[in-house]
Amino acid sequence: MPVRTCAQCGHAMPKNASAKRKYCSDNCRKLASKHRHSPQHQTSPTTPPASEPSPQQPTAPATYRDLLEVSRTALMRNLKDSHCPATAVAGLSK
Repeated sequence: MPVRTCAQCGHAMPKNASAKRKYCSDNCRKLASKHRHSPQHQTSPTTPPASEPSPQQPTAPATYRDLLEVSRTALMRNLKDSHCPATAVAGLSK
């Protein structure tokens, strides 16, 4: 049977460790958690370059009327779809 190793330090797991266990000790588990939540490992959302606006992006902020038109279009499309459940339409009509 192959020897399982700790995901943090690489040492062998204790003999009585469950199959789901990843770390050999609480210290390794806590260290791994610190590394996962450190600012170096978190990815920041990248913004697209500020060149020309794409045709799908409006140049002006959306108005209330624009938002109503989008909601109306989605509602009408789902009402015409015979496979759309009524619960989906109810959420769009609010």
